Amino acid sequence: MTTIPGISTVLVARIIAKIGDIFCFRNHAALAQYARITWARYQSGNFEAEEHSMTKIGNKYLRYYLVVASNSLKVHNEEYKQF
Repeated sequence: MTTIPGISTVLVARIIAKIGDIFCFRNHAALAQYARITWARYQSGNFEAEEHSMTKIGNKYLRYYLVVASNSLKVHNEEYKQF
């Protein structure tokens, strides 16, 4: 992560500190759920809701640091400015 232009080393350190041991997560979906960047599913029988809210389970500070990193990447990296 330190080699990505637009993300500071302090921000990378904060993200790594909040994740801790990466091998504690069985896959990327488990890490995303811990970072609170997943949506809750609402369904009952054949019905599934069209609108979903963000989950509230996990580390809110990790989610905050990931959002800040993505915004910084968007602002300071020429490739991602297009998105």
